[in-house]
Amino acid sequence: MTTRSDTAAVASAFSDSERKSLAMIVELIIPASEEYDVPSAADDKILAAIIRSAEPHHPSLQKALAAFEDLSAGSENAGDAFRLKFPEEAEILQALTVQNYYGDDRVMRSLGMENRPPFPGGYSLDQNDWSVLDPVRGRTEFFRKTP
Repeated sequence: MTTRSDTAAVASAFSDSERKSLAMIVELIIPASEEYDVPSAADDKILAAIIRSAEPHHPSLQKALAAFEDLSAGSENAGDAFRLKFPEEAEILQALTVQNYYGDDRVMRSLGMENRPPFPGGYSLDQNDWSVLDPVRGRTEFFRKTP
């Protein structure tokens, strides 16, 4: 398991304050679930992976992470305020959080999946079993019709 010092070590470009804000933001994106026995995205191991992935984005995230501290002070809706004020940065953090979260062994096991790439092993599906598409066919349309 990654320790707090390991998390700090991988984040040379991120200050302690930025790492703290980042942890709070990713916790809002994916909180822990006792029901599914999975950690939050702020778990040390997952957070370390997110920080490594966010390293190239550090210059564009600096201002937003600094502002999050102010937004979160005494606010119950800090996540909503952050998303409204910094939509591009929120989008980056959301994508990095999801990518790294679902790369964690514990999360993949909770989904009943092996933590491996889909290829070359692939996944087995019954040939010509078109019923796997029934949930997609049965849902209501959510897209705009074109003329």
